[in-house]
Amino acid sequence: MAGGRRPATNLQQLQKQLKEANTQLETSQQQRIQNATALAEAQRALQEQANALVAAQAELAAARAQAEATAAATRLATQAATGPSQGTGSQRTSEPQIPRPRVPRGGTLKIRQSMGIDEDLYIAIRYKIRTLVHSAQLSWQLDFRHQEVDRLAKVFNGAAKAYPILKRYSHHWATAAIAARYMQNVRRRARNNGHLPKRARHNRGGSQRERSSSTRSGQDGSGSGSGGEESD
Repeated sequence: MAGGRRPATNLQQLQKQLKEANTQLETSQQQRIQNATALAEAQRALQEQANALVAAQAELAAARAQAEATAAATRLATQAATGPSQGTGSQRTSEPQIPRPRVPRGGTLKIRQSMGIDEDLYIAIRYKIRTLVHSAQLSWQLDFRHQEVDRLAKVFNGAAKAYPILKRYSHHWATAAIAARYMQNVRRRARNNGHLPKRARHNRGGSQRERSSSTRSGQDGSGSGSGGEESD
């Protein structure tokens, strides 16, 4: 009898052990599921943080680009208002600006005397400006006021770079006056030689103004004339 009871006991023990093993397995599986869920949640949080960082960096880059664009636009507006070759801000404030002198109606602008420089320096500056007029390809058949802005800027910047003293004259009036007078003299000689009609399109105001303009020795497009040392 005793020998018949042992297999039943062993079976019960095995069943108990199997049940415990199944319980442990279920517990382990649940733990793995929990761990996997926690890992996925952590990865999602990390991804959200990475996305937020990328967005913040993009906003920062956009803000910097906008600030740089605003600064560049401000510099361009300042240059357009004060002239492209006026130099840096400290130079504009520290160096006195000489305004263009007023010329009475029918009078002539004596450029060299108005600039306050000696004749040798004036001749050197005048020669440089004439070479810049040709290198910038200004049209001698057109009045100075009708030239392309980009080409005029090349003349102004090149002259100021070669002779920084020209930065003293506000809005490049000295450079403009020398260049305009030179081109006016070229047109006057062309008309006298028959290469340009007496009523050129570049000169507005009718034949009377054209005839009066042709008699002036070097008056520029803004109504300034020339002295003897400034005629070509």
